[in-house]
Amino acid sequence: MMTQTTNLISEATPTLLGRTIGHLRRIWRTPSSNTIADELQLSPELNPGDSEQLIQWMDGCLLQECNEVTARNRAVILGRSYLRLNEQGRSRFLLLLAEHYGINNEQIEDCFQLWKNAPAEERAKAGQQLRESLDPPRLRLLTQFNGLPEGVKFLVDMRAELLTLKKTYPQLAELEADLKRLLISWFDIGLLQLEQINWQSSAERLEKLIAYEAVHEIQSWDDLKNRLDSDRRCFA
Repeated sequence: MMTQTTNLISEATPTLLGRTIGHLRRIWRTPSSNTIADELQLSPELNPGDSEQLIQWMDGCLLQECNEVTARNRAVILGRSYLRLNEQGRSRFLLLLAEHYGINNEQIEDCFQLWKNAPAEERAKAGQQLRESLDPPRLRLLTQFNGLPEGVKFLVDMRAELLTLKKTYPQLAELEADLKRLLISWFDIGLLQLEQINWQSSAERLEKLIAYEAVHEIQSWDDLKNRLDSDRRCFA
C-alpha cells in the first residue's frame, strides 16, 4: 500500500513548469491543414542560428493585416515552440523578446514633438499616438496569448521564470515589469471564486493541491487527509 501511495504522489508532483508545459502542449493545437504549423523549427537550446527565424516569426505575429485565425495560429505555434525549449533556450527566447521588442526611443521622441507642436484641434490625436508609442511591441505580442486556452496561466508561469532569471540577466527586468503590468490589467477580485477544499473534493483537485503546495511539501495521501481534517480549513 505504501508503495502504491508513493507512486501516486510522485506522479502527482511534477515541477510546476513541467506540468504546465505538458498540459499546454496537449491543448494548444493547430488544424492539421494549417500550412504554417511546421514552419517554426527551433533547437531546444535556441542556437544563435535560430534567432533570425524566431524574429521573423514574432514580426509576423505583430503584422496588423493578420486576420484573427492566422494570428491565433501563429501565437499557438510560438507558444508551443517556447514550451519545447529547454531552460537555456527559454532564457535566450526571453532575452531576444526583451532586447528586440522594447520601446523605440526615437519614435517616442518624434511622437512627443508632434504632440508638443500640434495645434489644439490635433492635440488629442497626437496624444493618442504618443500613448501608443509608450507600449513596447512585446506587450502586444504577449497579449495575443490571452485569447488561447489557459494562455493567462502560460503568462503567469512565464513571469515566474522571469522573476528568477532577471537576477542573472538584469536586462529582463523591463520585460518582467511589462508582463506584470499586463497581468494586473486582467486580474480583478470579481473574477475569483473562493471554494473550500476538503477530503470529499474531486481527486483532480486534490492532486493539484499536492502538486502545487510549495511551502510544506505533502508527503502522502495520509498527510493530505490529515491537513484537510475537520479542524483544518483549506481554500482555493
